[in-house]
Amino acid sequence: MQEIKFGDMIIYPEVITDEFSGTKKILIKEQGMPGDYFIELWGDDNINLQFGFRNISGNDYIVFRCWKSMYKLKQGDTIYFLFEGGDIIEFLLVSKSYNVPNDQLGNIENPYQITIPELDILSGKKLIKWKIKSCKNNLEIMSGFSKYLELSNFQKLIMEVVQAYKGAVQQYVDNYSPLYERTFQSQNEVEEIKNTRERIPQDVMDAVWRRDEGKCVKCGSKENLEFDHIIPVSKGGANTYRNIQLLCEKCNREKSNKIG
Repeated sequence: MQEIKFGDMIIYPEVITDEFSGTKKILIKEQGMPGDYFIELWGDDNINLQFGFRNISGNDYIVFRCWKSMYKLKQGDTIYFLFEGGDIIEFLLVSKSYNVPNDQLGNIENPYQITIPELDILSGKKLIKWKIKSCKNNLEIMSGFSKYLELSNFQKLIMEVVQAYKGAVQQYVDNYSPLYERTFQSQNEVEEIKNTRERIPQDVMDAVWRRDEGKCVKCGSKENLEFDHIIPVSKGGANTYRNIQLLCEKCNREKSNKIG
């Protein structure tokens, strides 16, 4: 099984088989340490954000942790990763966070099902910035990296950990069906969470509707219209008249998080 060595640290995938069901759980561990291995990111006010990887019964997860005394992750928070070349991964936390069992540091944990394209970015591109956007008060916690490794070594560590995780899953999980597109069990729940974010002011929506004549600016459709940010919120776009346009659902999905 592939090992990763950084100085005195040895990181490796561990496969745990449930003898009753035969299902497998794969996680990344550090030699001599209990539990999962988590990569540490540091940010504003010395806040410690950690993330690790698990595969449970064939499903890939990225798991986020924060120390409860520093910041408590909440359902509806969004974590953004920006990579070299401009790729952005947006993690909308749709499940409730929970206290980590038997953890004396008081860590709060939130698992998020991750797709193969996102794992490919993490294993092949350098992470250059990250932030947490709180759903509760619009607080933004900004980038930081490891206190213990130089940036180039830290970026290399992230890519190697994800590569080791992917290799272990492909080798040890039978009938592996990775997730290629984001899916949620309850779309209504996701929409409810998204609606807790800062809303576009009504006067801005009314002005945009009049300006765009109540139709999609791309194809002219008058059905399933949505208010779209020309510069996405994940790239710093604001809820202003000049940054909002009308798109139909189809054109908006095709645009994704691109500018325009």
